Amino acid sequence: MNFSTIQRWFLYLFFLSINFEVWAPLGANFSISRFTGLLYFLSIISNIKHFLRIGGLKTYLKPIWLFFALLTIVSLVNINSISTNFFEFSIFQNIILFWILLNHERKEPGILHKGMFSFAIGSICLALLYHAGIGVEYDGGRVSLFGDNENIIGIRMAISSVIIGLIVIQNQFTLSKFRFIFLAAIPVMLKLMAETGSRVALFSFVLMFVTGTLLFKTKKSWYKIIILAVGAIAFIYIIQYLLQSEILLQRILLTRSESDLAGRDNIWQKLIPLIKENPVFGVGITGYEEFARSKLSQNTSPHNVIIEILCYSGIIGLIFYSFFIFRVTKQALSVLRTKKIIMPLLLLVPVAGIILSGQILNVKIGWLIFAYIIGEGLFSNNMEHSNRIE
Repeated sequence: MNFSTIQRWFLYLFFLSINFEVWAPLGANFSISRFTGLLYFLSIISNIKHFLRIGGLKTYLKPIWLFFALLTIVSLVNINSISTNFFEFSIFQNIILFWILLNHERKEPGILHKGMFSFAIGSICLALLYHAGIGVEYDGGRVSLFGDNENIIGIRMAISSVIIGLIVIQNQFTLSKFRFIFLAAIPVMLKLMAETGSRVALFSFVLMFVTGTLLFKTKKSWYKIIILAVGAIAFIYIIQYLLQSEILLQRILLTRSESDLAGRDNIWQKLIPLIKENPVFGVGITGYEEFARSKLSQNTSPHNVIIEILCYSGIIGLIFYSFFIFRVTKQALSVLRTKKIIMPLLLLVPVAGIILSGQILNVKIGWLIFAYIIGEGLFSNNMEHSNRIE
């Protein structure tokens, strides 16, 4: 077994383990995904120069590194007695990971697409653990596993359900008819998604499903009609299935009747003065933690990446980060237009949901999706896999 094979399998293992990002059976601060990530890094370290190549990637690396540099400098300037955490290692680590994955795709076109399938397999494993009652916790009726965030679990299930559906229906890896067995896992994952009570996961799944059905193209018009009809029937059935979850239905009704945002709106209102007083460069992570302890009674997340970045690094930081997101989005649209590949665009839907209602700077799945989208556009060889709308 050569080094390339070892690197490939450790990458697949790492993608699978992202579903267990906070589960730390080996001890505090050493989760399953951190362990597999370390194994992956050790497998490539002998050839690290290749995995940190810059050629062809400056368009994407420059704005995100400028954002991180500004974040670090502003955090350093605003060090205080409450917080001295001026270097956010988790964000730094995720940018490095993003960089490495892009070069792995350069080295082996199509590997990140297979990695996303491995991620979906990990989601199936997590859903099966839920149904077996292993690692299950409840908070206000919402299901969590191994202490992970309910919304992130729900988002993972939504993403993986779509990945499995596309891979099976389009037969992207030229599998046998036994691939249809994977479809049986989708109701299991959707059940877990519903029980997390995650509204952003539900809306993301619905938008991905509808968009995917509408964009699915075929050479025969009558076949397109059949696809739309089957998609409509499946959509109605899936919605009815999901709304059997009392916690999810309750949270949807609260959103409709009371505009309930789970306390996010209260946090945003309290953060407005901080943003107004420091609009250009923000106050860094250190300044934010001091403000949060004082005004919010705890160091809580804004649950909105745009507001979070405005607090951390002001308008300048938001501009850098927005350039990065714009270029990723542009690449997804380009891939759809030129290669007829739909998955990158669909995966931007949950990313948008996380940006507007959660955290993505420290969450690995977002960076995996970014790397997959860019890699699909820059390096993927269409002969390697068929991730296309036919």
